[in-house]
Amino acid sequence: MNKAKLGFVTFLARVGLEEKATDSLVNEMKKQLPTLDAVKANTAKLKEVHAQYEELAENMKAEKSAIEDEIVELRQSINKLNVSSNIVEAVMEINKQIEGKEARIKALAGAMLALGKKGKMDQFDLLAECYSAFAELGKECRELVTTAQPLVNGLNKESIVKAVNAIDAEVSGHCRLYNNVSREFGAMQVTHNGVRLSTPNDSPMLYHRIN
Repeated sequence: MNKAKLGFVTFLARVGLEEKATDSLVNEMKKQLPTLDAVKANTAKLKEVHAQYEELAENMKAEKSAIEDEIVELRQSINKLNVSSNIVEAVMEINKQIEGKEARIKALAGAMLALGKKGKMDQFDLLAECYSAFAELGKECRELVTTAQPLVNGLNKESIVKAVNAIDAEVSGHCRLYNNVSREFGAMQVTHNGVRLSTPNDSPMLYHRIN
């Protein structure tokens, strides 16, 4: 048993005999989950990048819609022209403006397609990093419960269960974020960067509870 685990076991053994706040017990348990920080960092990055690409896509859609409205107005303006000696020139000028706006719409469509592909790949990279971290954290959670279980007794069970549930709830939030993005891109059961993406349990300790 390494020094960190020995310290954890010693700490747990005192729970119930001494008054231990849930926060301090949670913090002690988190020391046994070194991958938790990576999970937090990875999902935070995934959330940030996902939001950035969504904002870019929405901005481009809004610009495209606005230009389409402008084209409609320009076409309608032709019907409002007075017959005069310069009507031909006026129509030609309006058509020139319409052509320029149609070219902009075509360019936007190409950019949106390219942005969508790049956004998908960037987020697949992050999903792979997230899933790898979740898989490792799952092992650490199982080991934490396995280590704590023999020390559970009538005096400390309530405190230990409360602390485990607090950690479980925290990790579950990160799992849900991952799963939401993964479903959006159809990334379930897909291999990316050598990682077989799947669905991590929203509750990593679901099958490893304190009895």
